[in-house]
Amino acid sequence: MSSKVFWKLLATALFLAYAIYQLSPLTTTPFEDFIQTRVTAKQEDFKQLLDEVRERVSAADVEAKAAGNVSQTTFYSALREISAGKGKLGKPVDLHQFFPDMLLVSDPNTERRNHYVLQEILRESQGKLKLGLDLQGGVSFTLRVDPKNFETKAEELELARKTAVREATKGLVKPDAPGLDAVQKEAAQKAWDDARAKAEKTAEADAKESAKAGELRLKEGLDRAITVMEGRVNAFGVAEPIIRRVGETSIEIQLPGKEAANNPDAINNLKKPAKLEFRMVHRYNRPEPGTPEGRIVPLREEPQNPASPIILYEVLYSRRELSARDAAESGRKAGDVEETPYYVQKTAAAAGNIVKSARAQSQDGFAWETSMSFTSAGTKKFEELTGKIADKNNEQLREYKKVINEGRLAIVLDGKLVLAPGIEIDKTTHEYRAIGGGGASIKADSQKAAADLANVLNNPLEFPLDLQNSKQIG
Repeated sequence: MSSKVFWKLLATALFLAYAIYQLSPLTTTPFEDFIQTRVTAKQEDFKQLLDEVRERVSAADVEAKAAGNVSQTTFYSALREISAGKGKLGKPVDLHQFFPDMLLVSDPNTERRNHYVLQEILRESQGKLKLGLDLQGGVSFTLRVDPKNFETKAEELELARKTAVREATKGLVKPDAPGLDAVQKEAAQKAWDDARAKAEKTAEADAKESAKAGELRLKEGLDRAITVMEGRVNAFGVAEPIIRRVGETSIEIQLPGKEAANNPDAINNLKKPAKLEFRMVHRYNRPEPGTPEGRIVPLREEPQNPASPIILYEVLYSRRELSARDAAESGRKAGDVEETPYYVQKTAAAAGNIVKSARAQSQDGFAWETSMSFTSAGTKKFEELTGKIADKNNEQLREYKKVINEGRLAIVLDGKLVLAPGIEIDKTTHEYRAIGGGGASIKADSQKAAADLANVLNNPLEFPLDLQNSKQIG
């Protein structure tokens, strides 16, 4: 064999070896199996964590079968929940400690850091040879947003038109008024017709503007729906899903893997409306830090009053990143996450539909807030709820010269506590008062925080998504 042929064969062999290395592993390893081989530190502690995960998955399977359903709890989702503090330990578990070799962007938020770890392990477990849904199984479906949910209702437009005409003709002499001669009747009719035509033209222009606003709301609604879908799909632990806009009103979602294909409830859980609620926070009691989130506790509304009703409360955590100023005051780092547990009533005091609209705003470009406007019914309800908080605050203010136990109203989206704000004292009367007038504002640490809260209050999935088509394989 000549040296020229030898070097060609060697180069070919090296190229093939490199290609095989790049394609390894060819096939996907189940997440549960892969993560056990991937752990590099504290293996005994990690083994105990996985045993708890398996117990939760098994219990969920038994419960679902007894109800004739398919369990929504996967190994991935159970591990995610337990590491978030919903396990026996009762506090978050930093998963990065078991994979110290994994390079992560510095992030003080344990929940986000765990998300990065789980997503990276999920990615590493996938085979390099990517198969389509037809070969590896999975589910593909299209969800549609009904544009009518974002349009101004026809009856509202008609009411606006009639109101405009009534206001425009108010004070004019009616053509059929008694005592008018022919000339006066003609003049009255002309004035009436001119006013009516002008009002009709204004109403028509307003209707066109309303239609444009509806199109913008549809676009923003679809964008928010995609964001919600991404969050819900991530909770399933599906590797490399496809979520994309199709046309002006639809979203296409592809979830690879037999687990997704064999779960008939996956689509229903994805397309269900987001549940936005306002719930009362227990004024007197607070959970101990580390109390498992989601725990249900019966508490007396007024602990000192035996006749006070006992109500079910849920442990929920409010989480916010500390600004540079707050971090300096507390001796912590900017970006550190402050977690505050609350007892939040299990039953909602008001649904999210009391909010008409919300937006981020600033008067000077530095101090930001989220401004809310309420529906007619929502105005009354919000005034009622804040009135209850104000009354109790004022009782303590008169008795102790200060508010010892501040009342709060929780904003909860899809079972997650977004914020639990209180109400401010009136600087003129130096008392607390109900918030009426059809609007309210909540101070925010930054423009992003104000915008994020506005997106929540605008209820990204208030309306259900319609299933257009579905294809399950595997």
